[in-house]
Amino acid sequence: MKIIVTGATGFIGKALCKELINAGHEIFAIIRPHSSRKESLKQEVNTWGKNPHKIQLLEMEMEELEQLSKKIGQADLFYHLAWNGSAGTDREDFEMQYKNIEYTAKAIKTAKECGCKKIIGAGSQAEYGVVKETAKEEETNPHPFMMYGAAKLAAYQMGQVLAKQLEIPFIWPRIYSVYGVGENPGTLVNYVIDTLKKGDIPELSPCENMWNYIYITDCARILRLLGEKDVSEGIYHIASDDTRILKEFVEEIRDIVAPGSALHFGAKQSNPKRTFWLEPDTEKIKKIDRESEEVSFFQGITKKYREENGLSERNELEKAIDYAIETDNCLFYEEAKRWKEVEHAKKVCVFGTGSFFKGYHHFLNRIDFVCDNNSRIWGTEVCGYKCISPAELSTMEDTIVIIMVSHYREIKKQLEKRKIKFFYFGDLFYNVYSDFHKGLWFEKNKEKILKVYDLLQDSQSKKIYKEAICLRIAPQYSETLWGEMETGNEYFNSEIFQFGKDEVLVDAGAYNGDSIINFVECVNYEYEHIYAFELEKKNYDEMLQNLKNKDIKKVSVYNVGTSNKSKEIRYNGEGTGTHIAGDGKIGKLDAIDKVIGEKKVTFIKMDVEGAEQESLEGAKKLIRYNSPKLCISAYHRLEDLWEIPLQIISFDNRYKLYMRHHSPLAWDTDCYAALKDEDIFYGEQ
Repeated sequence: MKIIVTGATGFIGKALCKELINAGHEIFAIIRPHSSRKESLKQEVNTWGKNPHKIQLLEMEMEELEQLSKKIGQADLFYHLAWNGSAGTDREDFEMQYKNIEYTAKAIKTAKECGCKKIIGAGSQAEYGVVKETAKEEETNPHPFMMYGAAKLAAYQMGQVLAKQLEIPFIWPRIYSVYGVGENPGTLVNYVIDTLKKGDIPELSPCENMWNYIYITDCARILRLLGEKDVSEGIYHIASDDTRILKEFVEEIRDIVAPGSALHFGAKQSNPKRTFWLEPDTEKIKKIDRESEEVSFFQGITKKYREENGLSERNELEKAIDYAIETDNCLFYEEAKRWKEVEHAKKVCVFGTGSFFKGYHHFLNRIDFVCDNNSRIWGTEVCGYKCISPAELSTMEDTIVIIMVSHYREIKKQLEKRKIKFFYFGDLFYNVYSDFHKGLWFEKNKEKILKVYDLLQDSQSKKIYKEAICLRIAPQYSETLWGEMETGNEYFNSEIFQFGKDEVLVDAGAYNGDSIINFVECVNYEYEHIYAFELEKKNYDEMLQNLKNKDIKKVSVYNVGTSNKSKEIRYNGEGTGTHIAGDGKIGKLDAIDKVIGEKKVTFIKMDVEGAEQESLEGAKKLIRYNSPKLCISAYHRLEDLWEIPLQIISFDNRYKLYMRHHSPLAWDTDCYAALKDEDIFYGEQ
């Protein structure tokens, strides 16, 4: 579509233009000739996606708007975002705000002259004034208390009448608090960030009013959808699903920028008659934007803070390493402290009874009961534990809750409101084998850690690598949760490798054959051969039966673990957790090179409970001879995250390295490596 946008140099206008360009539209961006931001817009346009040529910057005052049709001819859609006096004392300037109503009328007339199918304005939550209840588009009566809000309301009401007279559909989004990279100075978000950066204490109002923040790219996307989709005229709230007390948002900013720093709530008085209460109903907009996942406040503030302060992922990784050096890896002690609190609690409750709970609850030594928001299971038993309601949980004293939900931010807020002590399950398992390393160890490994970051091939790998390390040594430098990085299809359907019909798989740590079955199904039963290694006899026997049941043939199965040489060891464990221990059962290990020799191998999958480095050494000749695809578990020990990629590169420095994460915990971070171009999946060509 050909789209006109006024206010294109503004915070929202610029984001909208970028969103529309990336969606393939052609833009006529109206900018004021004397705008202080026009040059920066011109520079930014060249960085926007593949089609920066699809935007024309037209310098024009709002008074000249009705001449636009002579310059551009016909257009399909009109966004009128230009508005003078949207911040500071200008919001109470009567003459300035009154003029904006006139400009809105000019925009509607111009849209009609240009043949636009509809015009979209830019309303504000300020139109409502103080409404201490959920604001609904068609039901809530607006009572603005400042000129800015009154002018917005008048622009909508008069614009609605004018648009009907001209027979052009008029849509009025009421935009709530938009924040993000490049937002206007003087906002509360910027004040809190800037004050904390200086090491000072932000002086704030009580911040006890309800608030709603929406990230700038989410706002731009919703505006685009209002233009692209066939929607009815009227008001639409542009807001997020995250409405809560303003104080909680401020505390979240503090936790990202300067964890532990003081905040002075109540230092400034607030007038309840002039304090916004932002609690929007978002059901109407959800029907238009059904499938998009919005940026959480945590993610948005993290992105804003890092980008505006030049903190790249690599810099953040380096800061996390330095933190571990300076504090002597204090996070290890924090984990131990949490475990002691759990052990001494009167009651231990797990919150969440879904697949996460069912897959991992056996790692907890003690559970007294479980809790869930699903009212249908209250009073029933889940995996043998009674399920109670959140209301009942809040009445129990000296109870520690362990959250077992992958995306746990909402549960965290819920428990904080009820003042219930809790830990996230993953915070009890920062390191799989609880290996402790002092600061000096991190200092010696720093160069290696950063080298692997630089070697990784794609941005997703770099992000996962950085996050996996930060979450395990300095979570304040992470910007996501384990569960938010999790992708399915471990090993074979990772969208990194592509497979032919003549694959030869080595499965080291084959367990009960589950990964072999996944592989065979992935290649549609068309493969050359499989070599399977499994140390634990019970798993080995189960694997033989499972392969037989699935009619999987051309498999050589060894009741042997893998290492760098032949030896007998003692080990403990069954299931997926078999590992070497001095007082366990006797088993045999051998080198893959010795067992397979120089036979053809095209893919090695390896998950051997912390013995990956020795096992890779024992497969060095085979790897150098065949250059196979590799998927190696790199999470059992912290140093596996960088030592395993470096070990692969030492075999052949032409290997391309990737990282993916496959669980809601510190487990299942894998290093993928491929040397041959035909082994790498580049997406649909």
